[in-house]
Formats: sequence, C-alpha cells, structure tokens
Amino acid sequence: MALSLAVLGSSSAASATGYDLNDFVFDPGSTVTLADIFSSEQLNGWAPDGIVEIFFLSDPVKLGEETADAAGAIAGGDVTIPADAALGVHKIELRGNGANGAARVEFVEIVVFNGPLPTTGSSNVALMLGVAFLAFAVGSGLVATNRRREAVLID
Repeated sequence: MALSLAVLGSSSAASATGYDLNDFVFDPGSTVTLADIFSSEQLNGWAPDGIVEIFFLSDPVKLGEETADAAGAIAGGDVTIPADAALGVHKIELRGNGANGAARVEFVEIVVFNGPLPTTGSSNVALMLGVAFLAFAVGSGLVATNRRREAVLID
C-alpha cells in the first residue's frame, strides 16, 4: 500500500492555493527539499545565524534543523517524511526565532493520502466551451431558419 503526501496549505499567504496539488505529492520515507514545500517568505526572516528546528506533527517527530545564514535565510535543505505516518492531516513546522528575536513558527499542512490525489472537473475546458458555442450557433441557425419558413408560409 503506497502512501503519498500532498501540501494543503500553509501559514503564509503564499500557499499551495492555485497550484496543482499533485505537484506536491511525495512518498512516505522519501527525502523532500524544504524549498519545495515552503514559500520563500517562510524560509526567510529568521534570526541571523539562528537554529531553526523542523518537526512533523500530529505526533511530534523532529525531522532535523537548519542554521539561518547572516541574512536570516535557511537554505531549504532536505528532510525525510516518516515512513509510518498515519493517514490524515499533519503539519511540517519550522520553529525558531524571527529576525526581531521573537519566537516564530511557520508550517505547511499536509495530508497523508493513499495514492495520487483524485482530480475533478476537466482539463478540456476550452474544447467544451467550443463545442457548447458550436451547438448554440447551430441551434440558433435552425430556429432562425424555421421562423423564416413559417413567415413565408403565412404570407
């Protein structure tokens, strides 16, 4: 039974919204680059040269830590998603101090899911609109032709 992880949302305005969630599907136990799941806003603004810890939550599991550079940015290195993660919603959190010295937490919500995410709707919207327009045009033409015939028969 293969499980997959998908990014659902994050604590910053730059979240997975607007992206194909299947771009964020990972296999449990796989190595994931933080820069692939966190926005640049979330990876910057940490205390210069400070430690940023990385956790996997529902059951807290420390995945690792990174040291911010002199500008307060973390490189977005690699972490390994727990292979035994339960199905359901979880978070990956970054914990440390912000550039102002106050405690800071950034997170990305994920779901452990069995297989790829299902798709809804259609990727052929333009084709469907074209067919609908064509059907409308043909129908309008038939109605107009029928009305002309009726008008000629009445006269």
